Amino acid sequence: MVGKTGICLLVLLLATAGCSLLGGGGLKPGDTAEGDLGAGVEIEELIPDAEDVLLAAGFVVEDDWAAIEFPLAKSDDGISLLVEENRMDPVIVVVDAQGAVLVAGDDWDESLDAFVSLDAVPEGARAIVFDLNGDDRALFTIEAAEAEDYWWTLDMDSEVESFTLGDKENELMEEMLYDMSEMYRDDWETCRVIPFSVDGDKWVRIAVESEIDCIMAIAMVDRGGLTYIDYDDDTNGMNPAFSGELEAGDYLCVVNTYGGSDDAEFTVSLTEMDPDDMTADIVQAENMDEWYTGEFREGSMVLAYWPEVGDYWGIYPEEQVVVFEFSIEEDGEYVFDASCFDDTKMAIIDQDMTLIDYNDDGPEGFDPQLTLQLSPGFYAALVTPYSESSTEFVDFSYYMAAPLVRDQATVPMNMDEYTSSNLYFTMIFESGQTYEIFAESNVDLTLTVVDAAGEVYFSDDDGGDFNPYLEIEATRQNSGPWDIDVESYGGAGINDNVHFVARPLTEGAEDVSAPVQVGL
Repeated sequence: MVGKTGICLLVLLLATAGCSLLGGGGLKPGDTAEGDLGAGVEIEELIPDAEDVLLAAGFVVEDDWAAIEFPLAKSDDGISLLVEENRMDPVIVVVDAQGAVLVAGDDWDESLDAFVSLDAVPEGARAIVFDLNGDDRALFTIEAAEAEDYWWTLDMDSEVESFTLGDKENELMEEMLYDMSEMYRDDWETCRVIPFSVDGDKWVRIAVESEIDCIMAIAMVDRGGLTYIDYDDDTNGMNPAFSGELEAGDYLCVVNTYGGSDDAEFTVSLTEMDPDDMTADIVQAENMDEWYTGEFREGSMVLAYWPEVGDYWGIYPEEQVVVFEFSIEEDGEYVFDASCFDDTKMAIIDQDMTLIDYNDDGPEGFDPQLTLQLSPGFYAALVTPYSESSTEFVDFSYYMAAPLVRDQATVPMNMDEYTSSNLYFTMIFESGQTYEIFAESNVDLTLTVVDAAGEVYFSDDDGGDFNPYLEIEATRQNSGPWDIDVESYGGAGINDNVHFVARPLTEGAEDVSAPVQVGL
């Protein structure tokens, strides 16, 4: 706790420091003054509802933290204020006569020094200084000078140059960010916080550019707390970005390095987007077994059609897109093809905007293909360019898949031959044996076995060197015909030599126990 003697002591300190506060109405360029947080007052006495007010300015504080205020001389020419770090992490906040925040400043010139500047100083303005971590013992000097160019908030259609410091300690902001249930990253102690406001509901893009790998979080300030909007890492190379619709309100753009301990310079920009310019070419693909064509429109974005795209991997919010809408009338397995001169990707989503599946390169090269088991309903295929942009046309078609034909094989089996397609077998496995089933190839393979009881066994790299391997015990309950799938990991054909083996591993006693999967 701090006492109310702070203001009286401040007047004495200012007088002994040669400041014109007493005779000239407050600090003006050329003045300096000393401050002692040990003789300060609680910050809530200087800024009512300080926790809520300062959170909107980008600072997490507690109402009983020590603070010192410095009256400023009214001026049409403005003023700049500097407090150098000296065993503290200073913050300067300038408020008007009614207590509204005019400007705030934390780190400056790639150091923990605090700096602010105003183009004009209104009557009754005050500068309030406190420590970012609540230190109530620090001594400091505040220096006043001529106004300089200075931006502390991110205005619409503007950009701000800033930096992070690897030795920053912003623990309360870190805790508040991590307290948001959707925020899975917990390392924000060295973050830089830039506030911004949105006047009315708007589509915006917020982007960070830096030579250092950075991360970014966007949060809305809501009744003294934060509401999660977005977290991003590498949307644009190693640079994070957010595109989406924001409602009117106050927000924080929080930037940190990916490693969390690096100094990094960065530029962050805020741009309003026109929803009409983001509209995709939407094609109604009404019939199976027909080809439909759409065009990549300049400026089209996935997020304009699929706002939830940021929750998934593979297709990204700002990518160009062509949308093919279609309906499925009956349960079944369907094949979806997209073809384009450029390399493309494809995602299938359902009527609830939930991702069903995604593919990049299908069996015919760079054109994506998906084979999906779907129920009746409305769906959409979103096709995006693999590169940053495209001006090409996209062709799309879908059809019901032909029934899978399996080769009937016997156990034991030892096959070593070239195959262009994936391998599908049905084999009879007798009760009382434990079998090993594996495949080896220069291609990354997966192995799926469905026993006679319907139990599914899967292996990817259990045999080493990207080769699958399974050991399965055959019992009275699961013996009989087993379906075995040997497939390339990428989903296309194998197109390589495959050594496939299915054989008894040991003689086992016949029993009635449940099937056991071994060695996974």
